[in-house]
Amino acid sequence: MSENNPCVAYTVITKRDDGKLMFLVKKDKTEFAFPLTTYEKHSTGLASVIEEIKVALDLDIEQLELAELINTVMAGEKIPLFVFSYQEDGAKLDKLVKPTLALQWQVSDNFTETLNKYEISGVPNFDQ
Repeated sequence: MSENNPCVAYTVITKRDDGKLMFLVKKDKTEFAFPLTTYEKHSTGLASVIEEIKVALDLDIEQLELAELINTVMAGEKIPLFVFSYQEDGAKLDKLVKPTLALQWQVSDNFTETLNKYEISGVPNFDQ
């Protein structure tokens, strides 16, 4: 991350059939992190993230809702974190993630460890 190429983070929250919340994360070697993208030229952070999601996920983008916008610190830099909710009855979560990226779903029970790596301003409400 640098001033010349600012980043924006995101995640998507959805529910499994059993009601457990699932978070979209990126797996880096042995740990999980929020997926990152850079600002597209002449685009806002939100527009850049939506374009990235269109590439990363095979979902109906019209069903995606912005749930939270949070400030976070990653590698010493302040960046926005967009949190989206997505719910589509009968959706197979593993089929939504395109295999070309290192993204996967992490169950909410295991998500605390990922969250603890970040300095987050404002507390997101993940109850759906």
